[in-house]
Amino acid sequence: MLFRTFIVACGPALVTAIPARSQTPQHVSGHSVNGIVLDAARAPISDAQLRMQTGGDSTRMVRTGPDGRFAFADVPPGEARLSVKRLGYAPRSLQLAVLPEDSETRPLEIALDAIPAALGDLVVIGRHSRLQEFDERRTRHSSGQFMTGDEIRSLNPRFSSDLFRRVAGASVRGGHFGSTIRLRGCRPKLWIDGVPVRDAELDEVVNPSEIAGLEIYASTAGIPPEYMDREPRPCGVIVVWTRIE
Repeated sequence: MLFRTFIVACGPALVTAIPARSQTPQHVSGHSVNGIVLDAARAPISDAQLRMQTGGDSTRMVRTGPDGRFAFADVPPGEARLSVKRLGYAPRSLQLAVLPEDSETRPLEIALDAIPAALGDLVVIGRHSRLQEFDERRTRHSSGQFMTGDEIRSLNPRFSSDLFRRVAGASVRGGHFGSTIRLRGCRPKLWIDGVPVRDAELDEVVNPSEIAGLEIYASTAGIPPEYMDREPRPCGVIVVWTRIE
């Protein structure tokens, strides 16, 4: 049997084809883009968020199930962009050439790299203590801006970056899969649950519903010492505490 595959152009993401389970082709209405999201040990990643943008700036979102599998139904043929993210993993984006409906395609296999917890002397402590640390700084720290999970939910933002549209010193530039955040004109350092996240935007790694507390330091002045960058630069810091256990 002759299989056709997606044409994929991507960065460091690993994208391969999964062999078809059935030797008998089955015709279905519409066109399906489906596959599985795995970690480096090839274990399935559940609850990963996938966004697909097709022609006409149409954007759709699905999440992986407990088995790491996902599916977009009735996808029109043509170019598409697929973005994959999950808290604790580096986000991935890839370009797809979706074939016509009468073409058979193999499911995609997408591997995500875990974000290394290179904490140095920093110790990640229990969830209760983490939020206690956030609350203590919120009540006594005059240099930062703070948002609680309840405040964030009351704003009902579509993306985490939307929370910065009214933050003094912050600028938000929109994109197809979220926005970029700049504090006083440069890219801030991002921390998630005490772990530094490098080379990623806030929208790529956390959804608003996952945030239990948010700290924003628009300049280097007043940043807690444990979140200071060892290499001096005139940028601020974003510290996120999540609701995920």
